[in-house]
Amino acid sequence: MPHEESKPSVSVRKYIKWGDTFPVENTSTIVLTSPKRHFVDVRLRIPLQKEGGSQQLDWAFAGTSSHDATASPPHSVFRHWVDSRHEDAEAVVDEGDMVPSQNPGETVESGSMVNPDTGVLQPYEECWLDGEPGPGEASGGWVMQHHDEAGEAGAAGGRGVVVRIGERVQGVLRVGKEVAVGRWEMVAGAPSWTAVAEIGGMAGTGFPTGLATTPAVGEKVQAQDGRQWVCLEAW
Repeated sequence: MPHEESKPSVSVRKYIKWGDTFPVENTSTIVLTSPKRHFVDVRLRIPLQKEGGSQQLDWAFAGTSSHDATASPPHSVFRHWVDSRHEDAEAVVDEGDMVPSQNPGETVESGSMVNPDTGVLQPYEECWLDGEPGPGEASGGWVMQHHDEAGEAGAAGGRGVVVRIGERVQGVLRVGKEVAVGRWEMVAGAPSWTAVAEIGGMAGTGFPTGLATTPAVGEKVQAQDGRQWVCLEAW
């Protein structure tokens, strides 16, 4: 999920291949990454349906990344903090080598990880379209986090991250075994944010309100269900 170190980025996956199999892409996979490397990675099965239910979700996770451009080849590490597949998200660490493709604007990521379809550790390759500029990318963005393991805020405890870059927003929220995932976009001519997908019972009420505004770092924003989110980063 490549991105420049000091700029927000939008990365779109072009394909994934396992071992010697043919490259395929049966998901809409987008990664939003902030300047301080907070990311939300949402993978939705296609064709997209706004209310496709849990079967629409392939995988969603969020956390922080690091990139070593001096390594040969350059190497990135992705540390999960909340994960739709794994309740113990911090036990999950993805990493891969990043090599520019022969095609401009593309990066090939390669390494080894467990194939979710087989449960076996396999070599993989993913091709990413780098830094796809959203129509409103210059309008800035933010990172919001919910962290309430004990439920002290009056709502059920849990973890969540939402990232906005320009006119795209993605979020993942997990409370125990319950998961909510959202992807929203500002569509030209529409009066408000359009939900590309809202998955899980908490999706409509658990994420922060006011997607179009930019909160100050440290500012708290309340969701409709009373859940508190705090702004970690804004630009």
